[in-house]
Amino acid sequence: MKGGIIAPMVAAESKDVAFIVMMAGPGLRGEKILELQTRLISKTEGTPDAEIDKVIALNKKCYKIALEERIP
Repeated sequence: MKGGIIAPMVAAESKDVAFIVMMAGPGLRGEKILELQTRLISKTEGTPDAEIDKVIALNKKCYKIALEERIP
């Protein structure tokens, strides 16, 4: 699973990589995967839906900030 996420990131930063072949890359953006994992884990732990929704809303704001941040 990790290679399917990391390989494209590394390849995008390298001028030496012409292409990559992926057999099991993720079908969703990273923040969507994290949202689904948070929801499933929280439900398994018995967290009420309203509380899960609050956490996910906060996480979405954090993801937005992280995605907009430019690293020099």
